[in-house]
Amino acid sequence: MLSSFSARVRLSLPLALLMATAVSAVEIKQFPAAAYQIETLPRSVSALACAGSTTHAVTLQLKDRKGAWLDAAAPSIARLEGVAWSPHDPARDGAGEFEVLISTARLLKDNALAGFVTVGNSNGSLLPNTENALRRAVHMGVPVVRLARDGRVEANQADLFVAAGGLKPADAERILANCLLRFGALPPAANPARPTSAETAAIRAHLARYQEVFDLQSAALFSAQPSEFSAMVAMR
Repeated sequence: MLSSFSARVRLSLPLALLMATAVSAVEIKQFPAAAYQIETLPRSVSALACAGSTTHAVTLQLKDRKGAWLDAAAPSIARLEGVAWSPHDPARDGAGEFEVLISTARLLKDNALAGFVTVGNSNGSLLPNTENALRRAVHMGVPVVRLARDGRVEANQADLFVAAGGLKPADAERILANCLLRFGALPPAANPARPTSAETAAIRAHLARYQEVFDLQSAALFSAQPSEFSAMVAMR
């Protein structure tokens, strides 16, 4: 559940904008056709349509009948970088939560396929309410990939985030965009604030496919045998 801060967003917008931020300004990047091997992509995938504070699944066509790429299918990835914080800093935590809420709305307004790449502390963590807001984004169907500044993030079965291992942010963004185009968006919960256990289980099952790809790419990097993502997953 999100903190009371989110419930006060509309009433305290000026205050929120003046708060010391818990994350740096969000950078949103779109990945055009040149970033993919189009012939290896499916013709369509499950994507998202936004309706207020919830989302629902839709089918997104990636190619036309002749197999040509459709520009509207390009996924967008938001990078969120944490800054130094202390465990007892509610103003900074609230500002981070607010940033995630606004960024999620921006992503879903214009993109049927979207995701977050976050860069946290040495183990990839961000402030608690910032992470709660990211979990809500996951329950809306938006995958979140976690990175650590100057460290590695290992997969955690109890988590709803994808662990990027030791990948760099730019590599994680590229791989996440490819995952969205191959596997589609996560299955959204009917009520992201109160997902059912079945809805969360469906999301975990979908995230496992993402995690497998990130594990393979991270392992290839650290074994000094880099491989192109598109070639690695083309047979999957």
